[in-house]
Amino acid sequence: MWFLKSIYKSLYDFKWLREQKSKTGKAFGYLFLFLLVATLFNFVPLTVKVSSYLSQGEKIFQESIPNFTAEFKKDGLTVKDMNQPFVHRIDDKGESVVIVVDTVTTGTMPTIKDYRKSADELVFLVTKKELSVYDGSQRKTETYEFGDLGEEFTFSRSDITNFIKKFGGPIRYLLIFLFLLFAYIFMVIGKIFYVLFWSLLVRLVVLITKGTWKYQEVLTVSLFAITLPTLVKALLFNLDFPLPYVYTIIYLVLV
Repeated sequence: MWFLKSIYKSLYDFKWLREQKSKTGKAFGYLFLFLLVATLFNFVPLTVKVSSYLSQGEKIFQESIPNFTAEFKKDGLTVKDMNQPFVHRIDDKGESVVIVVDTVTTGTMPTIKDYRKSADELVFLVTKKELSVYDGSQRKTETYEFGDLGEEFTFSRSDITNFIKKFGGPIRYLLIFLFLLFAYIFMVIGKIFYVLFWSLLVRLVVLITKGTWKYQEVLTVSLFAITLPTLVKALLFNLDFPLPYVYTIIYLVLV
């Protein structure tokens, strides 16, 4: 199949890449199809994971979280009908999630470290003034101040479960489709602008060195040459191991 052969050849075959310099139409067709595959490779695992979290979240709130009522006011969050500090730990398939709610402690406020047993856990800590989230996969804590919400409102456990059910039902698949569609569109736009820009710089180098390659020829080869850097970047993204400039370095080597 031409498409699979093009992926394979684009990874290493310098001679083949240069033979494609006059096949601009084919190159754009390859780009659109390849980026569709790359989008699915990058984001389908994420959407599946989010979908799984929605299902798990609904089960957790129905079975493990008391039927509480929470109220946001200017002075912070108040949670009623829940014994606090409330701590719920979930261990599933090697992943550990900790949910802590403590809006009643005064003086020294609780911290993530008070409830985290290992560095790999995912911890949610809700206090009167803020929500703190520790992501063990990135070893990073994000804090969100309730004062930034800017308005007063009340919600209960049933409100949350209804919200999860709404986005966990058939509408979930529509949202996943729209997410993948927009991810694909933005990826295509981003790659095209990237290739246009770097092809122009390469063309300037060609002119300085008195080469014979035209801008269109450089652009056409570039549309194939982004294959390897795109795959490497996707692999590093899924491994959560970013390397700066690796994409551009690989691209320039191939071009």
